[in-house]
Amino acid sequence: MIMKLLRTLNEIPASYFEEAKEQGILKRITYTKGTDTKYVTVYEPYGYDPAEEYDYVYMIHGGGGDPDSYYTGDGKPTGLKNILDNMIQNHDMDAKIIVTPTYYPENDKPIKTLPFPEQIPIMRDLTENFWKELIHEVIDAVEGDRKVSREHRAITGFSMGSVTTWSVLAHALAYFSTFIPMSGDSWAIDVKGGSDHSEETAKYLRDAVAEQNIPEYFIYAVTGDKDIACANLAPMIKAMKDLNDPIFAFTENDEEGNFAFFCKPDGVHAYKDITQYLYNVLPLI
Repeated sequence: MIMKLLRTLNEIPASYFEEAKEQGILKRITYTKGTDTKYVTVYEPYGYDPAEEYDYVYMIHGGGGDPDSYYTGDGKPTGLKNILDNMIQNHDMDAKIIVTPTYYPENDKPIKTLPFPEQIPIMRDLTENFWKELIHEVIDAVEGDRKVSREHRAITGFSMGSVTTWSVLAHALAYFSTFIPMSGDSWAIDVKGGSDHSEETAKYLRDAVAEQNIPEYFIYAVTGDKDIACANLAPMIKAMKDLNDPIFAFTENDEEGNFAFFCKPDGVHAYKDITQYLYNVLPLI
């Protein structure tokens, strides 16, 4: 499997933040998880036809967020809905279904109001184990009986959503073929696994992927060099490369491989940069 790699990040055209002539819709789909009734936000492109086949991109938000965070960002609209509409209208990418769920339980305010150090063990549990809910309740609710094959399903996530993305890679490769972790490392070994236990974390991920015995997948990790998460993600990426194992066949030149990394100069830990990453990466899937 090969995916065209980024050489640089293109700026989002100013006009793409304006409403497109051909507009998709955002809708909520609810499902039951235990005693919770939860929802996901689903972007359906203009002209959506349930009889047609589409690629699905599952996008996991960062800590403190919700299913709408990719659209509302850091307290203000990101413009992502208009950007998606314009990209599809102008044939920058094929029409896609974008699904944004949450790993938080429905009554999440007690978690979010805790002091951050006290949140950490709870957040580690939520992000590391969300893959179970994702492949059962979420996919069932969104795709129903007409589930797509894994080749038409990608997952990406920002910050703690990136932690979730790495966990999905380790446990649910049978459901996804493309993984785009953005600004976050794996917490499988420790909450600072990417930096303090980079070699152990890399070996854990390698062994977890190998055990699933599914050869076709692509991992494209993205961050910025001034992002607070870079100090954790970059050492883990290096450790994965240093394994020199075909499980993670690193590529930099659109060559045959299944693993790549892009670091934006001056990129920071904010939805503004994440929106730019998505604008550049989504057409490559």
